[in-house]
Amino acid sequence: MQLPRILELVLCDILQHTAHHVDAKVPLYQLSLSQKSLENAFPEIVHEPFSVRRLFAIAKTCQLFDYREHRWLSFDGTPTTPPLLK
Repeated sequence: MQLPRILELVLCDILQHTAHHVDAKVPLYQLSLSQKSLENAFPEIVHEPFSVRRLFAIAKTCQLFDYREHRWLSFDGTPTTPPLLK
């Protein structure tokens, strides 16, 4: 999710989430630069503009990830998306 810059500053770029998952040791103050480097290397990274509605939709759909089947599941194990890889 891309927040308005003022919120990114208040939250210390915490939603630069992909960079955090690539290397959890990246300090908060370097997340923005790390995220930009990742996006340059991997242009297929998805950007979602922030909206409360979209945030709740993502939180509802993306609760658990099934790495074997490559799809999202609800907390009770029900698939919420088709397999993302074929």
